[in-house]
Amino acid sequence: MSIRSLELQLDAAQKLYADEASRRDAVRGAIAVPLAVLGFSAFGFGALLTHFELSRASFSAHMLSAGVVGLSFASAVAYALAICALYRIDYVGAAAYLELTDIADQEADLVRLIERREGFSGARALGEARQIALRGASEEYRDRATRQRDLNAANLRLQKTAFRCLLVGVGALLGALVLTGAIDLLGVAGGLPPHDGYL
Repeated sequence: MSIRSLELQLDAAQKLYADEASRRDAVRGAIAVPLAVLGFSAFGFGALLTHFELSRASFSAHMLSAGVVGLSFASAVAYALAICALYRIDYVGAAAYLELTDIADQEADLVRLIERREGFSGARALGEARQIALRGASEEYRDRATRQRDLNAANLRLQKTAFRCLLVGVGALLGALVLTGAIDLLGVAGGLPPHDGYL
């Protein structure tokens, strides 16, 4: 195989690896959204703790209180699962596992080896060394791109799981907040003073 075709193969393998590395960076950048949702949820839980009371006397209020507790628990579990999924994402990727080949250094080592073992010298040894170095670098980039593609697919699955869990968590938290407001409205309708922060 000619050196030019090996150089083209190397260029294609490097582009493939660069594309997968870009996808890895896009996955990293998309983590800001779930983290913002988790931050919002901390305020939601704070509001829930501030406004929720079990002391409202009516039966309806006690039933709604049970709903608040159940939804709050479901929300906390969903958030915990989302955090676990986010934690399991590989933020480094395949690039950390081994250094990419420096072709020039490899060629120099191969020229010496070929001259010593095969008896070639000069341009012929350099040509052989260049072919071996290019072939090895192409394989390394392809292997790394494949590994990064697999990591990207796994990271995207974990990210989707985190988003689904966050969606459930936010829905349950909002439901608990609505029920907390309903409990306070029932209390006001029953003659109790309104809770601070509502009405």
